[in-house]
Amino acid sequence: MYVFIIGGKVVVSPNSPVPPSSDLEPALDPTELLTKGNQLHLFDVSYPHLPYFRSPLRSGMLFLCLNYKQNTIPIVQVDRMWVIRDDVQKQWTELDKFLTSVVSKLVVKIGLLCLEVTFELLPHNIPYVEEHFLEKDAQGCAYKALRCFQHLFTWCSWAMSYFPPLDQPETGWSHLLLDAGFLPTMVQLLRDSPIGTFSLSPPRLGVVVPISHPDAMIMVPRMFPKLHQGSGQLPGETWQQFFARQEERHARIVEHESLADKAKREACTAAKRVPGRNRGARIYIWPVQVANEQVFRLCEPINRHDGVSMMENYTEKQMRYNAFDNEWDICMEFDPEGVPEPTWDEDLLELTMPRYEAPSTSSIPEPPSFQPDVFISNKVSTSVLPSPPPLNDILHRWYSFLCPTDSIPNHDSTM
Repeated sequence: MYVFIIGGKVVVSPNSPVPPSSDLEPALDPTELLTKGNQLHLFDVSYPHLPYFRSPLRSGMLFLCLNYKQNTIPIVQVDRMWVIRDDVQKQWTELDKFLTSVVSKLVVKIGLLCLEVTFELLPHNIPYVEEHFLEKDAQGCAYKALRCFQHLFTWCSWAMSYFPPLDQPETGWSHLLLDAGFLPTMVQLLRDSPIGTFSLSPPRLGVVVPISHPDAMIMVPRMFPKLHQGSGQLPGETWQQFFARQEERHARIVEHESLADKAKREACTAAKRVPGRNRGARIYIWPVQVANEQVFRLCEPINRHDGVSMMENYTEKQMRYNAFDNEWDICMEFDPEGVPEPTWDEDLLELTMPRYEAPSTSSIPEPPSFQPDVFISNKVSTSVLPSPPPLNDILHRWYSFLCPTDSIPNHDSTM
C-alpha cells in the first residue's frame, strides 16, 4: 500500500507508486467502475474495498458458474413467466451465501469499519430469483446480480487483507475460517483464487482513496460490558482473574519490600482501617452486569460517603481489605451464603415498644338495650349550631355511628 500526503489529506493506493494528480476526478458509480479495469479513479473512504478489485472474475473452479455475458445468461420460460434457470440460480445462491458468510465472519473479527462505509448492492439484494413478465427484464436483473458479484469478491479481498500473512501457504484469514467451521475444500478454493492472492502481478483497479477522518464504528458485538474508569480491571477480565493478577503483583511487591514497609503493611492489615466519610481507604464494589445474556462482575469505584453506608449491608467475609493499596473490595462472591447482621438491637427495640393489655374474655358481650325514642327524633333543636341533615339519624338508626340530634347540648342548658 502506497501512502501520499496531498493537499493536507492522506491518500493511499495499493497499485500506484506515483502520487496521483490533484485534479483527479472522482468516480460516481462504483458498480460501473468495476467493469472498466485498470483505470485510475479517486474514491473517498466510503469505499474501502475498491482498491482490492481485480479484473472481472468469471472463470476458475470457484467462479465457473459466473462465466456468462449478458446475452448468454440462461433464462427460461415457466408458466408464461421468465426466470433464470434453476441450476444456475442454485449455484449463484450457494456462492453468494458462502462469500457473504466469509465477509461477515472476517468483518466481525476486524471489529472496526469506517464510519461512512457504503455497502454496495450484493447479489442477494437483487431479485434475480424472482419471475418476470418479460425475458429482457429477467435477463437484465440476472446480469445486474452478476456484476454485483464483483463487489462481493472485492469485499472478501479487503477483509482478508487484515489477517497476515497473506502470501504464505498458511494464511491468517484461512485459519480463522477453518476455526469457524468452513469446509477445508472451500477455503482452499478461495485461497487459490485471485480473491485470496495478494501479489502485485494480477491486475487491480487503479483506485486512490483519501482518508478524510479517523472516525470508525464498532461492528463487533460487545461481549463484555464497558469498564468503569479507574477500576483497574482489564477488558474481558473476570473478577477471579482480577484478584489472581492482584495477588501476583502483591507477591512481587513482597519480594522487594523493606522491613519498615512490611511492618507498616501488616499493621494496616491487622487494623483493617474503615474509611471515613471524606478520607481514608478507597472503596470498590463488584456488582453484577449483564451483556449478551452473560453475567459479569465489574469493579466500580464508589465515593467514601456511600461506601461506608453500603458496607453495613455486607458480612465481614464479603469485604476484603487490601493493605498494599489501602483499598476495600466488596463482592458477594467472597461469601455467597453470607447474610449481614442487623444494625439495630432487637432486644432493645422490643423493650421500647408499648405494651397493651389484652381484652378480658371472662364475660360475654351483650347487645345494647332497645330504646325506641333514640332512633326517631321529631324534636326541633334550639341549638345555635346548624341542624344536622337527616342522614345523621339514618346512620345512627342503622349503625349507631352518630348521636341523635336531641343529645346535642344547647348553649343555654345548665351543666
